[in-house]
Amino acid sequence: MVIVFDLDDTLYPEMEFVRSAYRTIARQYGRGLLPAMLAAADPREAFDSTGLPVSDVIGLYRNHNPDIRLPWMSLYVLSCLARTGHTLGLVTDGRSVTQRHKIEALGLARFISPDLIMISEEVGEEKVSGRAFRSIMNRTEGRGAYVYVGDNPAKD
Repeated sequence: MVIVFDLDDTLYPEMEFVRSAYRTIARQYGRGLLPAMLAAADPREAFDSTGLPVSDVIGLYRNHNPDIRLPWMSLYVLSCLARTGHTLGLVTDGRSVTQRHKIEALGLARFISPDLIMISEEVGEEKVSGRAFRSIMNRTEGRGAYVYVGDNPAKD
């Protein structure tokens, strides 16, 4: 069986990435910025709260090496599935550098072959196009049923 996962808010809570980015911004520009960013309703509001040029903070946000970990339940599920012979894959929307940093920080290479990791920017289309899914299906032909696990019915 081939089991493909979404990344953000499926394998780990995306808010952990956001908080990691805020901490990186605060280390770069002053720790006093962190409380306002953490209290913000969304990243745009957090960036505005810094008083810095948005281009400066968004660059750090997108390109930092995040301090994130797989929750124990995700780690357990991935370990069990891999150990029992299932083929695992990943399909995620986003910028390549940002998603690659997340994948590395979470240690997903332990479970997922690089050729079964599809990032929308690298594929050239958003997940909803189906191109990434078809690519994984073609690469895993003959390995049984195909299942996708995600959190957002509109995108997954």
